[in-house]
Amino acid sequence: MHPESRRLTRRHLIAGGISSLLLAKQAPAFVRSLGGDGVLKLGFVGHGGRGNQMLKVLGYGVPPAKGAKELAIQDRLAEVEVVAICDPMRERVESGLAAVKAEGGEARGYSDYHEMLANEKLDCVVIASCDHHHAPATIAAMEAGCDVYVEKCMTNDLAELKKLREVIQRTGRILQVGHQGRQDAIHRAAANMIERDVLGKVALVQTFLSRGGAEQAWLRTQLVKDHSTPAGIDWKAFLGNATQREYDPRRFFEWRRYWDYSTGIAGDLMSHEIDSVHHIMGLGVPGSAVASGGVYYWKDGRETPDTYSVILEYPDKEVSVTYSANIHNNYPKRASIFLGSEASMELDWECRVYPERTSQKYEADLKSGKLKVGEPMLQVGKREGQLNTRASASNLWLEYEGLMMTTRDGKVRDTSRLHHEEFYRCVRERAQPSASFDACFATTVATHLSVVAYKTGKKVSWDPKNEVAVY
Repeated sequence: MHPESRRLTRRHLIAGGISSLLLAKQAPAFVRSLGGDGVLKLGFVGHGGRGNQMLKVLGYGVPPAKGAKELAIQDRLAEVEVVAICDPMRERVESGLAAVKAEGGEARGYSDYHEMLANEKLDCVVIASCDHHHAPATIAAMEAGCDVYVEKCMTNDLAELKKLREVIQRTGRILQVGHQGRQDAIHRAAANMIERDVLGKVALVQTFLSRGGAEQAWLRTQLVKDHSTPAGIDWKAFLGNATQREYDPRRFFEWRRYWDYSTGIAGDLMSHEIDSVHHIMGLGVPGSAVASGGVYYWKDGRETPDTYSVILEYPDKEVSVTYSANIHNNYPKRASIFLGSEASMELDWECRVYPERTSQKYEADLKSGKLKVGEPMLQVGKREGQLNTRASASNLWLEYEGLMMTTRDGKVRDTSRLHHEEFYRCVRERAQPSASFDACFATTVATHLSVVAYKTGKKVSWDPKNEVAVY
């Protein structure tokens, strides 16, 4: 091992930038196709909030009205071409078609992805639909010969996870799960610190998130009011394999509030945080989970909790991971804290490492005053230059700023765009991307174990032999 990998001190601190030492494992840059296989044809399943963002990430979109806060349209990714838009709401389909047309393209619209897959010759499918369609749509697309980029959580329960793996193994298709945090330079720097034993023995990781307001609690009051009837909505296509029931605009527009279509906080928010911890710590499937919480604030008929706490145990690594979230408060912090025997690492919009008061590794530097308790001995900034300080961390979340940006090759980049670029490179090279099924299997299991624990009120263990939750 190189001597420098054993000792990281203040001279490695990069103010607002990224140390090349800490980014030794950065993924390769996107490679443009040099062959004669042409442009990849894409179909989109879901053109709601996230689907609209993904179109813009690929360079498609209609500029927002003056003063509107929307994700900026990025440069067109020439290696791909969107040729089909599918959504059960006609208005959203038309919006997607207009976005493609604005870039000189031409696409066809569908309300049911089965029809889209039957009628179109597609290379890839991007799935940004309600969570209960993630696994069925992915399986259908792979059976139709397509590679898939699917948003998290990649399944809505554990049973779907096993079905999806069987299809991937049988068809040989490429899957990229939407855990774009794996592209974040800060997370990669944090992973290198763990690998280089900067923190010593880590026995506890604490993660937490607060975000408040009706919009962040998945309430779409005006949309519900404006669509009291299913005019322009293919309700049957929306329900899919879920429980059949009469049209309910709240379920259509506020689907994350209901177990039929989502796991709520677990699949939407927790899965991102836990995937980052797994990636940084090199963790596998947790041995057990306990969960608590409830609907404590939003008394609006929702089923999924607005307050959620989870403890995951990883006995093979002798580490506990806690997660706590609420969607009724905007405390300006979203962080993971890695508590080691030699140092602690705080990860939010940047990464800071603090020496432990009783550290043996840094004892001499602490006694000499070279290092001070309570002051970072290592600090890696979110961007080269300066952190976006226009608003609090909570507001940065809401404005799609802090969560999604990173630095790559000296430039500020969108992690979702990088995630897509990696996916299409892997499609061409038939290689596995950073958020493949195998890479995200443990994260998905952890997410669903927590849901089972919450619903049963019991400690739930993972049976690795039969791949089932036991309680």
